Amino acid sequence: MGILKRQSLKSSVVNYIGAFLGVVFFNFIFPHLISAEYLGLIGLIQYLTLILACLPTLGLTHILIRFFSTWKENHKHLASFNGFSIITILIATFVLLILLLVFKSPIVHFYQTRSSLFLPYYYIIFPILICQVFLQYLEGFSMIKHRITAPTFVREILLRVLLIVVVYLFAYEFISEANFVNSIGITYLVAFLVLAFYAIKILHLSVRSPKLYLKQNPLLKSELAYGASMFLIVIFLVVQNMIDGIMIPSYLGLAELAIYLRPLVVAQMILIPYRAIAGISIPLMRESFANQDIVKVRELNKSISINLFIIGTFLFTIIMVNGVNFFKLLPLEYSKGIYVLYIVAFARLIDMSFGLNTEIIYTSNHYKPMIWFAGIACLLNIVLNAMLIPRFGAIGSAISLAAVVVIFNLMKSIFIYKSLQMHSFSFNQLKLLTIALITIATLYFIPYISFINNHMFANALANIAFKTFIACLLFIFPLYHLQISRDFNEFFKLVISGKIFKGGHRMDNL
Repeated sequence: MGILKRQSLKSSVVNYIGAFLGVVFFNFIFPHLISAEYLGLIGLIQYLTLILACLPTLGLTHILIRFFSTWKENHKHLASFNGFSIITILIATFVLLILLLVFKSPIVHFYQTRSSLFLPYYYIIFPILICQVFLQYLEGFSMIKHRITAPTFVREILLRVLLIVVVYLFAYEFISEANFVNSIGITYLVAFLVLAFYAIKILHLSVRSPKLYLKQNPLLKSELAYGASMFLIVIFLVVQNMIDGIMIPSYLGLAELAIYLRPLVVAQMILIPYRAIAGISIPLMRESFANQDIVKVRELNKSISINLFIIGTFLFTIIMVNGVNFFKLLPLEYSKGIYVLYIVAFARLIDMSFGLNTEIIYTSNHYKPMIWFAGIACLLNIVLNAMLIPRFGAIGSAISLAAVVVIFNLMKSIFIYKSLQMHSFSFNQLKLLTIALITIATLYFIPYISFINNHMFANALANIAFKTFIACLLFIFPLYHLQISRDFNEFFKLVISGKIFKGGHRMDNL
């Protein structure tokens, strides 16, 4: 558990720094510097490349994560698998690029009416796609080495900082529109080169001929079958989670995508601890399943789930009490996104309440039904978006997301309970929800305060700080006294005593 806590804590810190940069600049500063259409263009490029990047990986990253524990005594076997993966990914990426050339016309036609700004820059997705593909594999390699902080830094901080610089250069007319879009591609190239250097020099990534892996591997068929299953699951999950960013520009335009993404990014902050902890939990759970130690899996799931829900409920509370103030920091045209914020924040809180159900299925021997669950959720999200976006706009996409999150998690959790007799729910979650509702209801009656005359931006920040402070008091002290989580109470005592700042603790006890 020590390495889980150390890496999760470090990764969470990096994630939140990256999220802070993203929220401050892309959510609250850039809408005042560049048009919503340009912000929508950045979002569309990112969504398209992330969805397409899951295709050439062919489930190889998941094979690496699942079966590394059986190879780690044989470095040549791992190096041979790396060689096999890189060659396979290169071939698959080349085939995908050919298909993108062949099907350029229908793709362009999909965006021609509402998002014409994207059309001249169709080819920028090619280099970004290549970088995204290998970033994903390198992140998987870092994960098996129990080192997720560096790849998290590259994706969440370095990449964002580079994009921030590019946007500023464009906003102040140091570069043209064309160079602005091309520079986005350069930022991804830099991120890839940095992570590749880290993997080779620090994590000792080595590559050998794939012959050893293919010819001296008695588990080859089962590993490739697992990879094929994960390939389908990943496609379904990525499309499910990102189809809104693909469909909104076609139905509503790039500007509407930009308006939708601002509250979406704020609400998604609820999931940051989940992503950090899930990333380092997967290898540990896989080892437990390999050793048939179901008791340890249950203990991990139980302890992690309640702590995740504490963080998720706290962040949900902060978002809900500050929703109106967030939008006072944005141009008026963005204000219609407030209901997207509330709906998506609630959906992500529900997501957190179900714990690590996806990771449990991934790492167990019962992963095949996940293909059906993910496929159903993916199809349902596409259908709901197609039905609801034309009728309700971006709010329809948020409703679709929330509905799919509930249904998808119910399917997974029911399956886990029947197969492994475990679940993530407890009475303490009801206590947390009660604390959150009381806090939100109390702060609802506190009016907007004009701390500084005729300064809307400063007043909004002051109100956010004021309400956040009150919310912390109303949330944290009942949480501590109700003893909902031993881990939280121990951490709280370290903070209050000051030991956490003086080094008077062991990291394993955090």
